Amino acid sequence: MLIITLRLCMNFDKFDTLLYNLILIKMKKSLLLTAFTAFGFASFAQTFVSTNPENRNVVLEEFTGIYCGFCPDGHRLAQELYDNNPGDVVLVNIHVGSYANPNGGDPDFRTSFGSAIDGQAGVCGYPAGSVNRQYFPNYFQTDNDGNACGNEPTAQSRGSWQTTGGLILGETSPVNVAAQANIDLSTGKLTVVAEAYYTGNGNGASHKLSIAVLQNGLTGPQSGASANPSQVNADGTYTHNHMLRHLMTGQWGVAVTPTTTGSFFTVTEDWDVPTEINGQPVNLNDLEVVVFIAEGNENVITGAKAEMTVVSPNAYDALPAAVEVPEFVCENEVSPVVTIQNMGNEAMTSCEILYSVNGGPAMSYNWTGSVATAGQEQVTLPAISFTHLSQNSVWVATNAPNGQADQVQSNDITTEAFSPAKNSGTTLELEIETDNWGYEIYWEVQDAAGTTVASGGNTAVGLNGGGAQTATAGGPGAYANTTTVNEIITLPGTGCHTFFIVDDYGDGFVDGGYTLTSNGETLYSGDGIGAGEDRGFNAGGTSSINDLELVNNVSVYPNPFNNNAKINFNLVESGVVALEVYNVLGSKVISQNIGEKTAGAHTANISAEGLDAGVYMVNLMVNGSIFSTRVSITK
Repeated sequence: MLIITLRLCMNFDKFDTLLYNLILIKMKKSLLLTAFTAFGFASFAQTFVSTNPENRNVVLEEFTGIYCGFCPDGHRLAQELYDNNPGDVVLVNIHVGSYANPNGGDPDFRTSFGSAIDGQAGVCGYPAGSVNRQYFPNYFQTDNDGNACGNEPTAQSRGSWQTTGGLILGETSPVNVAAQANIDLSTGKLTVVAEAYYTGNGNGASHKLSIAVLQNGLTGPQSGASANPSQVNADGTYTHNHMLRHLMTGQWGVAVTPTTTGSFFTVTEDWDVPTEINGQPVNLNDLEVVVFIAEGNENVITGAKAEMTVVSPNAYDALPAAVEVPEFVCENEVSPVVTIQNMGNEAMTSCEILYSVNGGPAMSYNWTGSVATAGQEQVTLPAISFTHLSQNSVWVATNAPNGQADQVQSNDITTEAFSPAKNSGTTLELEIETDNWGYEIYWEVQDAAGTTVASGGNTAVGLNGGGAQTATAGGPGAYANTTTVNEIITLPGTGCHTFFIVDDYGDGFVDGGYTLTSNGETLYSGDGIGAGEDRGFNAGGTSSINDLELVNNVSVYPNPFNNNAKINFNLVESGVVALEVYNVLGSKVISQNIGEKTAGAHTANISAEGLDAGVYMVNLMVNGSIFSTRVSITK
């Protein structure tokens, strides 16, 4: 029995071992299958886009401009649609058409993408809006004769957006779309990951996904601004939001395939964000990204706003993003307004701002406050005295954010040029050629204390023109249309004065213009004044002003450099040349008297010996005028 029992136990052990091994093998196979299934799902499944059936979202592309008198009312109506349907409406403002064309020094908010979208929509007038690029038979925009401006146009007048938008929001979407955006402050690179998931079939249509980059907070002129007072600033400018800046996926997007139920699609796009577009600054902190899917180039199915993340690898990085000084300065002092920006990942609570004019001694201003990552703040610096040159230059540098060493010195310096105010006598001649809306014009001269010493035109407009649309043909003092007006202005005193001219509607002189002269010399003239402009002059002034460009084609090679570099420049006429180099703290580290040079091309040398790595400002002075450029030294 013992032997038999032992054998039975032994047989049981073998059976148990075999059973254990079978179970283990089966578990391993099950784990492998689970891992394979999970891997396969991760390869094809969504990561953040919703997989639940949802209704369509509204994508409203608004066609607008800065001289479009009814556009602010369109902005207001679009924003109301956006606010009343949180998360379900995307706004894209496209500056396009004749009302978007800049006049004179006005900003250019147009892009290379706008005209094609405008043409496809069949826009008859501005403002117009295309709701999901969809044709609504009873709501499309017409011309003055009641005719459509295209075959099945998608453009609508602003009064229809609420109705057609509501129709879109009530329909089921076969696809959901979402995006996540990341901005690297150290490189200026924007990376966007967009995803789409089909909860229904795409009906075999060719689908395209678009990624649009928009910008908020851009200021500029705007006709009819009073129709949307929430965006009118204290200085009379207008804040433009949701402005199209770029289409990362090209004019009409990238193809999406497949489009059947359960399909998942993703695309990643990068864009090196420029510092400006058409001369207008691009503030990384004001960007937003939207994504939408269309059937081909039309019929946008749905869209969404991307989640935005701003990152920086550096804790401490401050820069002067912009410097503002008057275009013409009469006095011998100026108060620059600098926009400081925090490009570090730590909130900036303090920063030293150094500044000088025309290479003179640097002043230091210690700023304190709180600016988040990528945030900005305007700082008005104390007045600094200087001696006028024929062309002046203010130099500004940021230093020691939060009392720490700035980790990116290459962006610490910027400059801005300004001119001395023109000299005049105490008698001025003003000639105005009015257009078909002469009653919209008003002008005024103020002395240094801000007292009005002369004025003319429609006094109902005043200096609050440029969008108020209060001007009428019968207004007090209004000028007639298409006529020549000659005014003699006698000033009661000498010194600094400012000439203001405004257009109440904000589009300047469509045909015509103005010329301000004194003693037979033209002080200022123009036709592209937009909403208005102001120009300083020095009544009774005697200092000579040389408007001749003395030097051009200034370049440094190599730049950056670690040993020696050559500064190449071309003199328009002969002159006495000197060279000065300043470090980021405003200290002069190189001074060279190059001497008198004839007209033509010349070269000067600078050495990095004894200098630390970093950014330096090079001032080339010719006959008292100053020309600045930046160089970097690497070691």
